[in-house]
Amino acid sequence: MRIKLLILLPLLISFTCCGGGGGTGTSSGTASVSAPTLTSIAVSPSSPSISIGTTQQFTATANYSDGSTEDISSNVTWTSSATNVASISSSGLARSVAVGQTTIAAKYVTSMSGTTTLTVAPPPPKYAYSNASLKGQYAFTITSSGTTAPPGLACGVPLYYVGTFNADGNGNITGSMNGGVGLAGSYNVSENGQGALTLISGSPSLPMPQTYQFVLSANESSPTNPAAEGQFVQFDGLGSAIGRFVQQDSDYFSNAALNGTEVFRVLASTPCSGSPGLAEAGIFIADGNGNISSGTVDPNQFSLSGSYSIGSNGIGTLTLNTPGYTSEEFVVYVVGNGKIILLGTNGLAAIGFTEQQATGLTFSNATLAASYDFLLEGSPSDTQGTFAEGAIGRVGFDGLGNVTGGTQDEGTQAEAPVGNYISNNTIQGGTYSVAANGRTTVTETTAAGTRNYIYYLVSANRAYVVDAAGTAMGTVDMQPAPPTTATLNGDYAFAGANYLSDVALMVVSNASVVWLYADGNGNVSGFADVVVGGDGGPSTISTMVVFNGTYSVDVNGRTTVNLSTPVGVTGYVFYLISNSKSYMLGIPAPSQSGTVRLQ
Repeated sequence: MRIKLLILLPLLISFTCCGGGGGTGTSSGTASVSAPTLTSIAVSPSSPSISIGTTQQFTATANYSDGSTEDISSNVTWTSSATNVASISSSGLARSVAVGQTTIAAKYVTSMSGTTTLTVAPPPPKYAYSNASLKGQYAFTITSSGTTAPPGLACGVPLYYVGTFNADGNGNITGSMNGGVGLAGSYNVSENGQGALTLISGSPSLPMPQTYQFVLSANESSPTNPAAEGQFVQFDGLGSAIGRFVQQDSDYFSNAALNGTEVFRVLASTPCSGSPGLAEAGIFIADGNGNISSGTVDPNQFSLSGSYSIGSNGIGTLTLNTPGYTSEEFVVYVVGNGKIILLGTNGLAAIGFTEQQATGLTFSNATLAASYDFLLEGSPSDTQGTFAEGAIGRVGFDGLGNVTGGTQDEGTQAEAPVGNYISNNTIQGGTYSVAANGRTTVTETTAAGTRNYIYYLVSANRAYVVDAAGTAMGTVDMQPAPPTTATLNGDYAFAGANYLSDVALMVVSNASVVWLYADGNGNVSGFADVVVGGDGGPSTISTMVVFNGTYSVDVNGRTTVNLSTPVGVTGYVFYLISNSKSYMLGIPAPSQSGTVRLQ
């Protein structure tokens, strides 16, 4: 390739000519001619964005003082300021490594350089979401810590909201909540399934948070529906709330929604008491016609009976009676066959869920002969984070009544933000016993002491769980195969929040809605909507925060995720159930917790 010579000094030109009159003679002179000079170097394309795993070819163009240009791409030195984001070859070919930004520079022999910025983004989402993705009828739950302390109280009052809404596919919402209060709202969905949501209560006497960020995903019931459910957090800096909405099946909008043995769990708040919440789990037998003949509830193994009534709109009531105790009364919202959401309407604020137990099974110790991941969550009472008195982990059973090992991460009751957190607590052994109805007692011997839980089996693959102290409840899922780095591979959605504490004016809340891409090789990247603060005072609200990081998976499926940019937390612990589902805890803890789902 010919390179234009840069001549910076005058060029002297001599010339000779003939004199007149037949004589001879010489005459000489000089003319000064300046060659064009280099004025700048342009790197193109300008500020491109590419996805992880792709490349970008850059070119360098020399601009000269006479207006001419020349391609000098092969005669410059190419560099990347952040080779952990993208590397670049001697020919100007950039190769993406991780999400982030880097400066690409082309340096010429004259020491002049040209630069541009290269942005590396996560791969495009598997599904191209839009407002049309969110369409149909959804049941929702919201758990809120409340805002600052009401007059006469020393702390915020935790509140639950349960309802149903219809999304029209064009960004509009109508519905009702808490047994009949009107609801209106709007939403906007971005391409990766993240979005903004507004919910407005129709009753001044029942105000609720109005502004949220959410992310859509599939779930176990609808693995091919990328908008089967959404997870969301309050996003106005005025308080802390977390919620979930899930698409309803109207075929079960009748008493027939409960017809068989139902496994249930309930969590109640204890505002301003300084004590943990109250949790219970159990089973009841429903006849499909509104009658509950019998059942059992723990942690005290009380017997129960009751009744229920579900209307054609999927909304109804349910009562559980325990001899010698006040009845528990609920408003119910049907999700599907055997699946309802419960909202307590007497006594303490309470929220609950049911699932139909598999029919035709007689349970025994042999039912549990695998590894299981579990998530327990406590109540957002005044001194609790969402993860207080809870745990996520993995435990193994041998089918003979023995706990074979595992590990768990725990939060214990304490006044946030001081709280106690036990990371990677090794389960060294223990015992379990399964009754024919699926009630299972589990005693774990751990490095931090004995842990006691009560499971109620939905099937051999799933259970509801309550700790023996009755302070936290949750779910248990079989881990079908030992996870590896390759297990976490795809687009994932999750949300998490911990709840503010007004005790001693300590503001500790944070919340995140996250879209995460994992490449199956130990690298993650994505976008997060983050709010830190949330007591009505100073708070930081950020949307579409770009992050990247790395992850590693141990033999228990415990996965540590380290982030380049804090998203309310600096990282996460996942317990991988499968490629499509994990349990999550934000770190440092006690902090955000929840369920990670494949889109």
